Amino acid sequence: MSFSLQKKSDTLCFFSSFEELIPQIAGLKKKYESYLIFSDDFVFNLYGEDLADHLQTVGKPVSHILYPQGEMSKTWECATACWNQLIQSGADRSTLLIAIGGGVTSDLAGFIAGIYMRGIDFVVIPTTLLSMTDAAIGGKSGINFGGVKNLLGIIRQPRRIYLCEKFLETLPERELISGMAESVKHAVIGSEELFALLSKKGILSGEKSDLREIIIKSAEIKIGIVSRDEQEEGERALLNYGHTFGHALESATDYTKYLHGEAVSIGMSCAGYVGKKLGMVEEQFIEKQDSLCLSLGLPIKLPSFPDDETLLRLMKKDKKSISGKIRLIVPEKIGKVISIPDVPDIIILEALKEKRLKDERE
Repeated sequence: MSFSLQKKSDTLCFFSSFEELIPQIAGLKKKYESYLIFSDDFVFNLYGEDLADHLQTVGKPVSHILYPQGEMSKTWECATACWNQLIQSGADRSTLLIAIGGGVTSDLAGFIAGIYMRGIDFVVIPTTLLSMTDAAIGGKSGINFGGVKNLLGIIRQPRRIYLCEKFLETLPERELISGMAESVKHAVIGSEELFALLSKKGILSGEKSDLREIIIKSAEIKIGIVSRDEQEEGERALLNYGHTFGHALESATDYTKYLHGEAVSIGMSCAGYVGKKLGMVEEQFIEKQDSLCLSLGLPIKLPSFPDDETLLRLMKKDKKSISGKIRLIVPEKIGKVISIPDVPDIIILEALKEKRLKDERE
């Protein structure tokens, strides 16, 4: 089963084993003279050597580049080290970079491949739920810089995105739960049906068919939006729902307190309170969204640090802000959100204050 971006090379394909995957890679329209596996050290120890062994059957040179696991590797220094390794390996435009890992890997891979020699081809094999449903899709890539998440980056589509749910069997429970946040986001911005599916009791331990359906529906929503607005000139901005607050939380805590999905979950709750302050949603919406996140094991409460003023300052540094004015994606109902280009500081601060008071009572 596959879904394609209209007139783009970004395509999702399911596979069940490396034996099934290798013919798909070897069968790409463009023929490659070498393969380079790009992964963090942890994921490579789990899957990389097996993938390399199977790639050897194609009869082309296979090498690899590894980086330290975690968000802290999304730096200019790490990217430079990877480019040096590309040079040392002899990689050129006949090389296919194969990225296997989570969202950090797809972010780094797209950025590194897109800059090197003005762009070499790459494919992505996401191994986390968050990456399968969001991070690997759409071509956005980048690194953190100057204390701002994803400040430097490009948009470059991978040739293929290969999905296999078996990777989720070895995923830590916290990572699996974190990945659900992006699916909640997709549901709130575009699908009451997906919201209902996520609300099913025991979804995390239920049927594998349910999980595949979540992946497919989440992917369909993001692919549809990106295919209509690849460069984020309009509709694609809706995919940032919960992220302006979430990125500020991640930055303030040095990317060590929250997984990305956890920060986004808290960010969506904050956005709900902004929507209430603007008269766009009622308390019922906030309760419904928060209840779903809590049922999935996601956090919704703001920490004592950063305080509201610190959050606001970091939000103004977000790359989506314009001239220090905060653009937020705010909900209207389940399945519909809108972009507001200049939300007044006082509205955000009042919303955060109301949320903190509610958090303290519960």
